[in-house]
Amino acid sequence: GGVPPPPGADVGMEPPADRVRFSVGNALANAKGMLSAPHEFFSRLDTTARFGGPAGSIAFWGAVSGLLTFLLSFVRPSPFGMIAAALQVVLLPIMAVLLSWLGAGLFHVICLILGGKAPYVVSYQVIAAMSALFPLSTALSLAPYGVIPVQLVGLWLSVSAAHAAHGVGKTKAWVLFGLLTAFGVVGSILAQAGLREFERTGGAGALSAPQGIPEDAAQALGALGGQMTPDVQKMMTDAMQNPGAILQELTKYGNLAAPPPETMALLDAGGQARLSKSWTTMSAPMRKSLVETLPSVPPEERTNFMEQMETYTQDMNATINQSMKLIEQAQKQIGQPAPNR
Repeated sequence: GGVPPPPGADVGMEPPADRVRFSVGNALANAKGMLSAPHEFFSRLDTTARFGGPAGSIAFWGAVSGLLTFLLSFVRPSPFGMIAAALQVVLLPIMAVLLSWLGAGLFHVICLILGGKAPYVVSYQVIAAMSALFPLSTALSLAPYGVIPVQLVGLWLSVSAAHAAHGVGKTKAWVLFGLLTAFGVVGSILAQAGLREFERTGGAGALSAPQGIPEDAAQALGALGGQMTPDVQKMMTDAMQNPGAILQELTKYGNLAAPPPETMALLDAGGQARLSKSWTTMSAPMRKSLVETLPSVPPEERTNFMEQMETYTQDMNATINQSMKLIEQAQKQIGQPAPNR
């Protein structure tokens, strides 16, 4: 008697032998498989899997990242104090699992927009697999612009997952995920710039933080370069809601052979010479940021602002070029075409 269970992955049912199995015990092996052969790895995700295994993997990598955060606090003290750093061992796994549902949802929606067909559980497994980058991001956060290589590796893996697991065309995946990654890179640059300013002024960065929050929280947000200010929030929201318009805007800046005359008019002769020289080396997001920000910079501070933008551009270009070389080398090893730069 009784109603038979519906078809699908029942409790205790093992996935097919060739499918990826997510568990704490398999976390290291899965990370190795993903990084060494991402297309092959993501093509073996189980469409009938349950969420427990992937969620456990995310919690594991969150715990590793939290432990690493605590250990690194002895090298670079946390602005929140040693106790808060120790709490990361407990808090990061919890936050990672909670936010993983949102991250998987965003990835899934993007893939659906691009023509993907896989179920949500596959997108969640993608996020679970990519959570192996958590500790790497934590470790590299000590270095200036250190998270940018991780963002680029994440781009490579996202495109591989969208293509292998969802059947999304690679060209479309590179365009949309590349656009979103570009905004992430800009956010990292803003964060590093804010951190430098915070360290230089001894905490005056709190003045640029959002209003209406406790002073200690304001200082912490100021140290992050104002990443969560309304302007940056709007930029990221616009990118998600209307990626085509943002892409056209960036394409416009990328195709400009010289700085706009109205931008040049804001600078003295030295600033104009510096901008003309560095313009050809600037990425489209950097050009857009400069053109839109410069009018709000006081005239007496524009020379220093241009020097900072030039330094950021050089640092970012060096980091991106080196990271793209590593990605191209990895793709050649697994027989995948390298992205066009």
